[in-house]
Amino acid sequence: MINIKEKLDISCDFPAFFNMFFSKKSFAVLDIETTGLSPNFSAVILIGLVIFDGKDVRLEQYFAETPAEEKEIISLTNKALKDVDYVITYNGKLFDMPFLKKRSEKYDIDFKTLCNLDIFMVMKHYSDLPKLLSSMSQKSLEVFAGLSTGRDDKISGKESVELYSQYQTTGAHDVLSQILLHNSDDIKQLFRLVSIVRHADFSRAICHQGIPHDGGFIEKIDFKHSTLFIKGLMKDAIDYISFPSFEAPYSVNITKSDSKYAIEIPAETVTGSAFIDIKNMIDRESLGDSDLPGFDNDYLIIKENNRFNYTEIAIFAQTFTARLISDIQNKL
Repeated sequence: MINIKEKLDISCDFPAFFNMFFSKKSFAVLDIETTGLSPNFSAVILIGLVIFDGKDVRLEQYFAETPAEEKEIISLTNKALKDVDYVITYNGKLFDMPFLKKRSEKYDIDFKTLCNLDIFMVMKHYSDLPKLLSSMSQKSLEVFAGLSTGRDDKISGKESVELYSQYQTTGAHDVLSQILLHNSDDIKQLFRLVSIVRHADFSRAICHQGIPHDGGFIEKIDFKHSTLFIKGLMKDAIDYISFPSFEAPYSVNITKSDSKYAIEIPAETVTGSAFIDIKNMIDRESLGDSDLPGFDNDYLIIKENNRFNYTEIAIFAQTFTARLISDIQNKL
């Protein structure tokens, strides 16, 4: 097994609205290389991470010189991810993370489930780029964002698989270098590419894709049947249930077995609009920017004239859920 560690001198122009939700959290940009597309029949041969702890940026790569070392590189990756709050991937919700989870199960590794900011999903479903670009590949978005000059590798993911087979036969150092470069360029470029979310409806995206918070992360926020639903995963979960009261006008259900929580907050509705009285739920000052139109005195305006205030919803959900989970843990 080959483990590469390197301190990086790279930066990203994180948009202000990205920092609003993610700036105080550590993260890892993650990309994997595999011998095929199915985790049932293929192995992970290389895992690359660019880890940002809020100050320093470092690269880590775990390369399996033979498929027999797959368990070791997955274990090392899982250990590295225990220190981060979320991961950033490109199509990782559909490929990288499910693949890692499936392969981890093969070795009885309890692979950490993290909030996953999937840049591909954000840009595909919450921006106009699919209408403007002929391809939604990572390299195409790098060109759109003016970042293509930051890449040195010349091979595709498919060619990387072919090169791995060649490396198994020859052990050639130049072949290994090409495989490692392809992976490291992918994750370094993806780190820089986070800035592209300024071209997306980012607040709406994270309401549906996930938001990290102290004590866990939100998987999805939804509003239906005059109720705001906040669902997510809790660290060190316990079995807990509560019902609405005057002091706490919401219900909470936490299950230890799967670490999942579900919060339901009833809303007042009128034609095309909905709002929640939050004065008994959270300190208004903890929600930050008082100029946002979705915060009106002690109310969260969920929607007005059928237009959702996704930024305010996300701010409230992230802040309220973190405080609620902390309060529950402190009581027990």
